[in-house]
Amino acid sequence: MMDFPVTGGELTYEQVKPLSYHFSFHSQEPLFEQLVAGRERLYLEYFYRANSPGADEPVPSHAVDEYTRDCSRPGVMRNGSGLYQAWSQDEEDNRHFMTDPLTLPVHFIAQARLFDGLISGIRSAAPHATGAAIESGHWLLREAPDRVLHEITAFFGYQG
Repeated sequence: MMDFPVTGGELTYEQVKPLSYHFSFHSQEPLFEQLVAGRERLYLEYFYRANSPGADEPVPSHAVDEYTRDCSRPGVMRNGSGLYQAWSQDEEDNRHFMTDPLTLPVHFIAQARLFDGLISGIRSAAPHATGAAIESGHWLLREAPDRVLHEITAFFGYQG
């Protein structure tokens, strides 16, 4: 699992919201979609940079072109923001499911600045989860591909 907060146990959505503006902004429907409509590229470029401070180009321009094309279609941004609007229900559901902890192996990797807080949420669901903090922003595969590959192959026991 990579760089995603799991709420419902040690971590709550109220603790997650201050980590980035987008958690609250995306949950403001229809305002979010109305403000972004016709400005998808401007918003996406800001979103990518804001979630990877220090990276010159966290997402390449040609990829932003494609994401802009996709996100400019009717309903796409609204549907994507549904993830944030459902977070309270997800947290409640997770709290219920966490009463029966996962026993399968779980390995979590995240940007170093958020790792400690996020791994606590993962361990609420999977108490024996392992993990690694990566010096990167949110776009781990783009910013630290070799480290991500190392973590995944090591977790699965591949020799490389």
